[in-house]
Amino acid sequence: MRSTYSVQCAKRIESARTCLYDAAQNEHHFCHHPHITAYKDRLYAMWSNGKQGEGEIGQRVLYTVSEDGETWAKPCVLLENMQGSAGPLTLVAAGWLAQKDMLIAYIGAFNYAFPERRQTDGSGQWRLGVKCINTQLMAMTSADGTTWSSPINQEIPICPNMGPQRIGNGKLLIAGNWAHAVSYNASGLGPWHLTSFCDDQAAYPVPIRDDPFAFWEVSRAMGIHGSMCEGAFIETDDGKLHMLHRSYGNRLYESISCDVGESWSFPVKTDFSDGNSKFFLGRLPDGRYLYIGNPGPDNARCPLVLSLSQDGCGFDSHYLLEDEPMPRKFPGVFKNGMYAYPHAVVQGNYLYVIYSLWKEDIYVQKIPLGAL
Repeated sequence: MRSTYSVQCAKRIESARTCLYDAAQNEHHFCHHPHITAYKDRLYAMWSNGKQGEGEIGQRVLYTVSEDGETWAKPCVLLENMQGSAGPLTLVAAGWLAQKDMLIAYIGAFNYAFPERRQTDGSGQWRLGVKCINTQLMAMTSADGTTWSSPINQEIPICPNMGPQRIGNGKLLIAGNWAHAVSYNASGLGPWHLTSFCDDQAAYPVPIRDDPFAFWEVSRAMGIHGSMCEGAFIETDDGKLHMLHRSYGNRLYESISCDVGESWSFPVKTDFSDGNSKFFLGRLPDGRYLYIGNPGPDNARCPLVLSLSQDGCGFDSHYLLEDEPMPRKFPGVFKNGMYAYPHAVVQGNYLYVIYSLWKEDIYVQKIPLGAL
């Protein structure tokens, strides 16, 4: 897979831009991992929310609703104050699944094995040796998008990057970091089983889990430069699944499944530039493939770019969504990069793109499909 992106070839695009959460107007100053979906003619957005920095103990999940993608309700708490065996869980927004008569919200959760190691080393980052325990995925269901069930444990040790996506044979696939979850049950509530490009049992963390720190253990054990994490995939017309991975380098890596997600090739470096951030892959109603992310060569996470492909291999049409430098408002652990972690959904004649700014504010852009 490759991208021809350069700053010079990207076009500007007109859109309606709305702020869903302004950290300056709230006591909680961390917002990240946004997701958006459409259910019964309404748009739903969710994201992780903490007091100051990323991954704080007790981090919660917020959500909000809109009729038109421009006017949004005041964000509400979807889930908070969950307890694990080692104290309050850290909760991470993990995406949606919109069924005909049920909306499912997914939330990743974990405890820290050594909470004291979360102290910073003076650079704004955590000390080495941070590990997660009690990694789990929970689901909350709603028929009306307002009243939610209690969390349902999905019985898989994964804290994924986005909610399930339906693939060609009807299965559901959740993209993780180094491991992915597959289910033959269309309900979205399991059972699930894990698949991975890592077939060396000795390289798995013990116990097996896929969370914000486990992928470092796997990468080191397999001798991978950087890490393979935060996967996103497309399914091409030949039935192959193409999973791209962030690599903490300047290129994305690609892993391919030829058996609808049951096994994956070892990731190889692509000609798709990467600014060290999570990205989004999808498909438009006209069949074109969609990438949204930070293809710049540095870690600034600016600009935010939308790229299109006719065949899912070469992305050669590029649009600027955001490129204006903005200041960070508050300090916090891992608050690096500007426009990041995009997610998108098509509703009617519009593409809605949600993303975070400095891991503090949440924005949505409403883009006419006819402009792409």
